[in-house]
Amino acid sequence: MTNLANSIDLEKLQLNSFEAADFLKTLANSNRLVILSRLLGKETCVGDLEKNLNISQSALSQHLSRMRSEGLVSTRRESQQIFYRIKDPRVEAMLLLTYELFCQEELAQAM
Repeated sequence: MTNLANSIDLEKLQLNSFEAADFLKTLANSNRLVILSRLLGKETCVGDLEKNLNISQSALSQHLSRMRSEGLVSTRRESQQIFYRIKDPRVEAMLLLTYELFCQEELAQAM
């Protein structure tokens, strides 16, 4: 832990703390984490998200809207379908870190 503590630039962290807190607040919702995990590495249409998630259409729409306004996801329209994908590379990094911190033990036990 000492090496990590010595490698952190506290002034830089303080300067970026509000942006980091806002980013983490947006991710700090179980539904948004699941939605983003479905988008990890691929583009997905709203209809497929709705089918694969246990979340109402209105709640899904609200979460996607918030994540879009925060710049975490982007959209592409094809005819009447709207496709979402992860826009901010920090999202993928945080999803992988979250998986590593909270799911790796379960993965090891399953093997």
